[in-house]
Amino acid sequence: MDQAIAIDDAAPLTPAALTNAIDLLTRAVTQGLAVTSASELLAASRASERLVPLALALRSALLAEAEDQRAGEIDGLNMADVISEERRIPKTDATSELRRASAHAAFPNVLAAAAVGRISQPNLETAVKTLEQMQPFYSADEFPAAEAALLKEAEGTVPAIFRKKCRTSLSQLDESLRRANNAATAKRRKQSFDERGLVITLIEDGEFGANVWGHIPTEYLRKLKPALDRKAEADGRAQRHSSRQAKDLRVRMLDALFTLVTGSRPPQADDVNGDDASSPCSDERPDLFSGLDASEPASGGTTDPNVAACVDAAGSASATDAVVDELLAAPERTRHLWDTDAEDLGRDRRLASRGLRELLTLRDGGCVFPMCTDPPEVCIAHHITSWEAGGRTDMRNLALICTRHHPRVEYPPGDPNHWTIVLDDAGIPAARPPVRYDTARQLIYHPRLTPPTCGMPLPSQVQTLAAN
Repeated sequence: MDQAIAIDDAAPLTPAALTNAIDLLTRAVTQGLAVTSASELLAASRASERLVPLALALRSALLAEAEDQRAGEIDGLNMADVISEERRIPKTDATSELRRASAHAAFPNVLAAAAVGRISQPNLETAVKTLEQMQPFYSADEFPAAEAALLKEAEGTVPAIFRKKCRTSLSQLDESLRRANNAATAKRRKQSFDERGLVITLIEDGEFGANVWGHIPTEYLRKLKPALDRKAEADGRAQRHSSRQAKDLRVRMLDALFTLVTGSRPPQADDVNGDDASSPCSDERPDLFSGLDASEPASGGTTDPNVAACVDAAGSASATDAVVDELLAAPERTRHLWDTDAEDLGRDRRLASRGLRELLTLRDGGCVFPMCTDPPEVCIAHHITSWEAGGRTDMRNLALICTRHHPRVEYPPGDPNHWTIVLDDAGIPAARPPVRYDTARQLIYHPRLTPPTCGMPLPSQVQTLAAN
């Protein structure tokens, strides 16, 4: 007689209950299941398929927690050793399994969705890897919305399409951050250029020198700094070769600036004359601005192409620019062409005309049954509400379905026991699964009818960078 273990539905399971479940599964494997009909065999097969993701999710959560608490040290082992012993696999493989379990457990919402069959195991792997790369860019308040958007996309998408969408989403995130950084950089460059200037504050009317303060923008600095560095380094070499002690770098930089501007030798300590009664700032000094073109703007403008590019970038770059066409779903790119009733036939004709099929091809692009790859040429114009039930041969009542899937969807819209095709509020066709597939019967769109990204909101730092 089997030993029964009392289980409280509201409390977590005990290890004894889990052991009892393992014993039951072992008995089912060794002694088989008592099935008396094909329907019972089908039900048992479905139950075993539901068991697989549940067991994998539970295993990931347990292994991750055991690794965090170093539970294997009780037996003098680490958890990779435990996995290796229990499953008879090399320790390197066991270590990889442990890392994968820890990565899955780090995102409990994704793991729970895989456990109940909302997403497939391949999509679980893709979602976890994508979220690991995205998480650093989102705040704790923003991340749940991005995670929920990714999970929603993972529910009805084949693994290859989901991987492609995740790659595109990550690329879009990188591009948005790059554009936001570029926009912020351009704005700061423009602000720096607008703040350019030099202020010379005389001390005792220049008798004891002056203090200099100013701001040199990048467009000036990229030419001025190398010239000063070259001149200061040349002066330092000359001073060392003449057996004189080289001046401090800041002194040589000032001397280099004096020489470059005036074309004269910088004053030396011997030139200091306390008896000189002339004003240090008399009008007899050389005109430093005589070489400037009078037509050059004194302020607020520049002829440097680098500065012009910087100003243009600041004015045009924005992290909130409209999404380019490549990031729209395929039907949205051609909506202006197919969203019309000009080719509708109503009840005058059952078969779609050539013009109506061309519009359906623009919108649907092929069979709209989930994951089908058949092109428009092998599809028929399926009446969502059948012709016999009074359905019209109009764009709002037609969808392209291949001959292979057409028998599966020839049921009235809303039939809970079969697949059916419907149009959503935007006029895009989608499949509604039967209750046995999804009790909520959520619409499943063909990947080609959805955007190439996962629809995750961008992190706030993108807007912050663009605003600064």
